[in-house]
Amino acid sequence: SLIDNICITAPSCTQPSAATATAVTASSADMSWTLGATETAWNIEYGPAGFTQGTGTTGTVTTTAYNLTGLDSNTTYHFYVQADCGDSTSNWVGPVEFTTSPGCGDTLFDSGGATGDYSGNESITVTIYPETAGDLVTLTFISFETEANWDFFTVYNGPDATSDVLGSFSGANVPDPVSSTDATGALTFVFESDGFANDPGYEILISCAPA
Repeated sequence: SLIDNICITAPSCTQPSAATATAVTASSADMSWTLGATETAWNIEYGPAGFTQGTGTTGTVTTTAYNLTGLDSNTTYHFYVQADCGDSTSNWVGPVEFTTSPGCGDTLFDSGGATGDYSGNESITVTIYPETAGDLVTLTFISFETEANWDFFTVYNGPDATSDVLGSFSGANVPDPVSSTDATGALTFVFESDGFANDPGYEILISCAPA
């Protein structure tokens, strides 16, 4: 009798999906993703934005979540993940991009960077925590220029914008340093611009010291 040769292709290793970064701090981030099929292990790789895969920090995990630690503050990272099916691996998913919060010793610029103007219709909220419990965060303004009476930089005494206002600044006068007195030692600032004139913005040094 005639027997047909039947070729059966084993299912390929399905890549995971929906990779996200949450709870991003100055030195850590919680990564999570959705499993691709029935795999029980995943390979990860991460590094500064734009790094070449193969040169980053790697690891293998057995849950669909991983806490990245030891990150540099005020830095944009790229994160990749792939399913490990044992005898094969999926395509990589990524890069997932996230930026760590600024920390003590960092210099903060507006969205235009060191030399450009900020953009219109911005609403940016940033919280800075001290690295050492008991320290207080201070913002020292190196330069400052926003559209007077329209684009405002508001500083809050604590970890969010419901904290007491320490100052709201607009125009070309460089504000005096602003320090937290909150129990957390944190400061939060909100920068909001309208849709019209864009100015050079701000350069701010972050420092942390005991009360």
